[in-house]
Amino acid sequence: MTPDGIKPFPDLIREFHISPRELFSYLRLKNIIQECRINMREPDHSTPFILKCMGKLPKTKALSLCYNTLLLHNKPSKSSYMSKWESDLGMLIPIERWHYAQRLTKQASHSLNQWETYCKLTMRWYLVPTKLAHIYPGSDDRCWRCHNCEGSLLHIFWSCPHITTLWQEIHTLLYKILGVTVPLTPDCFLLHIFPDTLPGETVVFAIHCLMATKTAIAHRWKFPLSPSLSEILGRLDSTHAYERMASRLTSSQTKYRSRWQVWVDYRKGEPPPQGP
Repeated sequence: MTPDGIKPFPDLIREFHISPRELFSYLRLKNIIQECRINMREPDHSTPFILKCMGKLPKTKALSLCYNTLLLHNKPSKSSYMSKWESDLGMLIPIERWHYAQRLTKQASHSLNQWETYCKLTMRWYLVPTKLAHIYPGSDDRCWRCHNCEGSLLHIFWSCPHITTLWQEIHTLLYKILGVTVPLTPDCFLLHIFPDTLPGETVVFAIHCLMATKTAIAHRWKFPLSPSLSEILGRLDSTHAYERMASRLTSSQTKYRSRWQVWVDYRKGEPPPQGP
């Protein structure tokens, strides 16, 4: 291709050794480009400093031009999944809060699986019934648990009557372990948009607990029963063992203890399970 359009066919034969029999395919492509009026010219992303060096700007002092370029602030735009979440939740979340939640979640664990699960939920990768109904018209878009409401992403992971009880139990569990109240809201429990008043290490353990719950929900995909609290506790035990081993390999035992001591104390003080 050239900035002005597709190259002449003889040039393509000479440069790429294309068979002359491909002339018909070439003409079809050329016709599509002309009909659609496709602009093949690349947009000019040259910075003011590059234009200055090329002599395409008025004679401005180079140092002033560099300072002005540094002072320019290109405000990052929100991704489409962020806007969709804001629409679902009926609230606006500053992009700085999004980035902070993502950074905090990624730094909370050595496990890439945990980070991947967070990304799959926040970036809306799950094929929930409403999305499948959009892809395959005529398919059932209702939740497979309650069979009453539309199976949207927010419903499957948060507002389904069969899952709200589990979130209430997790909310109570976090209060018992941490001694602070984590807001029982979808932006906090699903997206990790925590209040600034929560201490850092408190937030890190809360992330582990919430990720264990969301992973358990995803593992019961299309099952009518929601995970139990005992299953979440078992997943937290596994996460704790993994983080303890990873801290030894990375010489970060101090950070591990500051994050997980509350869990160790909770498990030690927990009453033994009752027999049948």
